[in-house]
Amino acid sequence: ATYTILISDGFDGSFTGSYYVHLQRLNPAVNPTAIAYAQTLPGTINLAAATQAYEFSGEAGEQIIAGLSKLSGEIWMGLRLYDPQGQLLSEQTHPNNLEINYNLPSSGSYTLLAYDGFDGTRTGSSNLFLQRLNPPVDATAIAFSELKPGTISLAAEMDSFTFAGAAGDTIIANLSKLSGDFWTGMRLLDPEGQFLEEDNKPNHVELTYPLPVTGEYTLLIYDGFNKTMTGNYNLFLQRLNPPVNATAISYGQTLPGSIALPAELDSFTFSGSSGDQVLITASKTSGDIWPGIRLFDSDGQLLNSDGGPSSAEINHSLPAADTYTILVHDSFNGNFTGSYNLNLQNLP
Repeated sequence: ATYTILISDGFDGSFTGSYYVHLQRLNPAVNPTAIAYAQTLPGTINLAAATQAYEFSGEAGEQIIAGLSKLSGEIWMGLRLYDPQGQLLSEQTHPNNLEINYNLPSSGSYTLLAYDGFDGTRTGSSNLFLQRLNPPVDATAIAFSELKPGTISLAAEMDSFTFAGAAGDTIIANLSKLSGDFWTGMRLLDPEGQFLEEDNKPNHVELTYPLPVTGEYTLLIYDGFNKTMTGNYNLFLQRLNPPVNATAISYGQTLPGSIALPAELDSFTFSGSSGDQVLITASKTSGDIWPGIRLFDSDGQLLNSDGGPSSAEINHSLPAADTYTILVHDSFNGNFTGSYNLNLQNLP
């Protein structure tokens, strides 16, 4: 059939002026840009009322994240997600950046429609990022006690790292900026792609979390300022109960150590008895590292911590007979490196 669109002054019928009208079909969209999982694509709204359509193939049950970040112009970010029948599933607007998180209800070809979310008249350019979260596509595998470098090279981009975890594992993930204006942002997602924990800071961020189930988890790295900044980073992952590749240390012993890369954490373990009064000291021997130490029990629970420019000290009475962990790190901003000596004593 042939349909008619009637344009009129919507105030009182007496006002006049020029306008743009834009028409698009949604099942499927005409001339959409194909976008795949783990891909970032640029786009431009250069006329009032215009929209830009992106198309991707999805399966029922997939948890997707779509991020849209402004690059230039006065445009407000606006994004809508449509199912294969053209039905609206989700919509978000924001002056600079936004996200849509959604569990796809069926298999088929989905549409993302970008537009000016202010009043439809503003123009500008943006980047659109799309990823599947269960599991993510093109993710980098990371193991406990491993450090991986990475780069956020485009606005809206998110990097995915996956690791195998067991129910009850307490993990610590350390993220440190190396260069650029990128703010460190990190999220932990469960095997179903659901968010568990998130934090962002200018230079360094850390997540500690007890894993609820056994499966493949995801760490999602992004710019935590407004998702438009870029830069390089290091990501370090460790399990605390017990730590992997830890060094054994005994009462009365002094061991050397080194934080060679930003975000790195060194692990030491020792056996203690209930009522032991332990004195743990870390002293810098070279570099710009601020020695930081933390004491954990065998469940990965933090018992005590300290840090300083040249040395750190913990004096703590152990609550039970257990195997304890000492974690050594840079306590300034997670970016400094250097060598240290670690000493463990049982007082007196």
